[in-house]
Amino acid sequence: MATKAVFIGVNKHVELCFRTRTNGATVDANALSRLITSGAADKESLYLEELEKLMDDPFARFQWARHAAILEVHAAVEEVVAAYQQGSGTEPDQVRAFEWMKKGAEDLQITSLYFDLALAYRDGLGTPRNIEKFWELMGKAAKLKDTEAMFVLAEAHTKMDLGQKSAERAAEWTIKGAAAADPAASIKLARRYQFGDGVQRDPNEFFKWATKAVDSARLMWEKAKNSVDGNDTGGWTYEDYPDALAALADAYLELGQLDEAEETSLLAADAAREAIEFAKKQGDSVNVGKSKSLPEIMLRRLQEFKTKTGGVNKRRHKKYLHWLLRIDESVWQVYFSEDGPNAIPPGLAQATFELAIAYQQGIGTTADVDKGNEYMARAAKAGHGEAAFRYAMSCFEQNQQLEFTEYLSMCERRPGTASIRW
Repeated sequence: MATKAVFIGVNKHVELCFRTRTNGATVDANALSRLITSGAADKESLYLEELEKLMDDPFARFQWARHAAILEVHAAVEEVVAAYQQGSGTEPDQVRAFEWMKKGAEDLQITSLYFDLALAYRDGLGTPRNIEKFWELMGKAAKLKDTEAMFVLAEAHTKMDLGQKSAERAAEWTIKGAAAADPAASIKLARRYQFGDGVQRDPNEFFKWATKAVDSARLMWEKAKNSVDGNDTGGWTYEDYPDALAALADAYLELGQLDEAEETSLLAADAAREAIEFAKKQGDSVNVGKSKSLPEIMLRRLQEFKTKTGGVNKRRHKKYLHWLLRIDESVWQVYFSEDGPNAIPPGLAQATFELAIAYQQGIGTTADVDKGNEYMARAAKAGHGEAAFRYAMSCFEQNQQLEFTEYLSMCERRPGTASIRW
């Protein structure tokens, strides 16, 4: 690192600033001088103003944030923490990230860092694991109305290794998070009332909280779609809106309202598909590819409806096939090309298997054995055991010995998956 001292006269006295270069990054001496000489109330706005100019230069952005953090500008401290965590403009360094988190939270009372510092203590990131400090700091964050902290505490109370497993405490924090209009917490609470997990089982409360989850998740979903870059989510995740609708569909089923359950199931499936397409447009296929619930919602909602209403009759075959095609088209590329075939959720493999059966038997479409075999092979590669067996037998009948051996070995490695019967 090459460092050059620059002396600048300001109001009849001399200030020492540094023009620092790292990988070509430059901190403007005049901007740094203004930051040093400004009052505490102006430092934050001056820092953010200069930071905006450096959006396209992560190295310069980091250097500017680091200098401002040394001057105890709160937003800069948070930027430095994130930079060390993510390796943005500098090498990833969990130890330094922890040191800045600790300084920010404990010395500067930057309350927004309580959450990250708590997670660092819980997971041993940059510091020895300290479960007591995790509970202390996450509790502080939750008391400051951080709904994500409430959600983490609720989850923590379900874990034996964190020393405070308690269904009642988990339910308590879930209720608090849900009351703060956090969709994920509302979904969790709804499910607790569905199954009687830490609370008394109550179908009406299940319905109430599922409805609230849908309302809050819908607002966040619309905000994300309408934001300039798609990232203004306010804590929203891709799964929230589809998961909330899925919970509401289950609540309708619990209350015996089958028409509403069917309608909401379709909404959940469509919302899941739309979330995946939205993520792909945002260039976020990898993150959405980590979600297991999105593809499974698209299939599971329809599976469950079919099972609970006595099967899909011929009138609904085309509609069901249409949804299976949408599942396959929306999800396959994300999960297969980004994460590899072994990472594909079971719901996707099942959807592809169902498509194979439909085309082979002419259910909801004209029979097309070749297309059916194509989907059967795809389902086998996605980890569907029964598909692997069926395709292997097809290869055997056609005397395709190499393919028979290959797909039979897939069947042996991957146990069969229960299929839907038309």
